[in-house]
Order: sequence, then structure tokens, then C-alpha cells
Amino acid sequence: MTIRMVSVLTVVVCVLTAFAETVLGFTSSTRLSASDILVVLFIVGPYLLLASLAWYHRGLREGSWTLLAIAIGISAWGLFVFGDHSYRWHSDPQFRKVQSMAIFFVPLVQWAIVLLVGISSVVRLQTSRGELVGTEAEQSGEREPPITRVLKS
Repeated sequence: MTIRMVSVLTVVVCVLTAFAETVLGFTSSTRLSASDILVVLFIVGPYLLLASLAWYHRGLREGSWTLLAIAIGISAWGLFVFGDHSYRWHSDPQFRKVQSMAIFFVPLVQWAIVLLVGISSVVRLQTSRGELVGTEAEQSGEREPPITRVLKS
């Protein structure tokens, strides 16, 4: 499988899971309506961000496979929790008496994971580019730090 196919697969997983979780949100105890667009964006947001990160890193082998694994992991966990919550709400009368927190807890954890992965991938990408610039400067014979070049000009 090519690296670009891994990124496309990550985007497809994210879009399908976002759709499925939105449908489960509309059919669960919270009974989301069309006017709850902010809640829907809160649910769908981590997948959109992860899909955009996958598209941004589509040329990097390690980054693409890592993002696919994270997409599959948070998708499986999110679908399990939303599906279990929806099933228990429809089948157990006692469960209906409890305040529903899955609709907010699951996306909150997913946001934290995706933001952590996004920040770490951007930092890792920037430091790897910085290391490449440093090695090129050393190979060309330049020994003065970049800040002194900026101050001189």
C-alpha cells in the first residue's frame, strides 16, 4: 500500500466514523436536533482535524501510518462507547434515568488525543526540518549561528 493510499484511508475512516457517531448522537438519549450544530461540530471536530493532519502528512511514511493507527483506535473506541450507550438507552429503562455524559466525554477525550498528536507531529516536523538546515550549514562550512546572520543583515 502506498503512502498516499494510507492517508486517503485515514481520511475515509475519519469521515465514515464522524458520520456514524453523528447518527448515533441523533438516535441516542440526547436526541440531537439540527439546531445543535455546535454539539455536532464538537463530536465531528476531532475526526476533521485528524483527517486534515493525515492529508498534510500524506508524503511521510511514519506519520501516515501513525495517524491511521490513531484514527482506527479513536474510531473504534468512540463507536463502541456511543453504540453501547445507545443500545443501553433503548433497552434498559433504568439507564434512561441517568444523565447522559457519553456525548460529551467521548469527544472531549478524542479532542485531547488528536490535539496532542497534532502538536507533537508539527513539533517533530519542525525540528526535523531544523536539523536538516543545521546539517546543511555545517556541510557548507558555515560555523556562525543563524541569529548572527540575521543581526548582520
